[in-house]
Amino acid sequence: MTKRSIRAGLAPDAIEIAPDGSWAVMANIGMAGGDADTISLIDLEANPPRVMDTVSVGQSPEHLSISRDGKWIAVSVQNGSNRPAGSGYASPLGFVKVFTVKNRKLVPVAEAVQGGWPQGVAWSNDGKTLLAGNMVERNVWVYSFDGKQLKKKGAIPMSGGSAGLRVAGGN
Repeated sequence: MTKRSIRAGLAPDAIEIAPDGSWAVMANIGMAGGDADTISLIDLEANPPRVMDTVSVGQSPEHLSISRDGKWIAVSVQNGSNRPAGSGYASPLGFVKVFTVKNRKLVPVAEAVQGGWPQGVAWSNDGKTLLAGNMVERNVWVYSFDGKQLKKKGAIPMSGGSAGLRVAGGN
């Protein structure tokens, strides 16, 4: 295989590799000009590896996380919640989206409102709970996930913003 660059999208910001190493997903934050941005699926088993799918997710997908079983992808989307009110691109809240991979395509599964200026997301070891950090509220929202819907169950207060999250343990 020849060494090559993979150009998934404009201004890649976060990348995660599936637990089995067969694919990766990348968040592309674009030029931060208020336009819709993307996430991309990269086939790591192809020769050479390449982008297989790219989908629009909204303004500024800041962080993403793959569940430990590789079944779910969560992405936090700022949705203009990090922008000044008069900018024309502002929104008070962001959102979190869940995708799965089927036939080398990113397939949307669920979406829920997230707090202002969302950052890190992290799955519980069993993939039934999703944590999503919010810089404005200075907390982490806790969602239950049943494979079809995200439901907010509560919030964990933080003394500062929650810019990154990771869950310890697992296999």
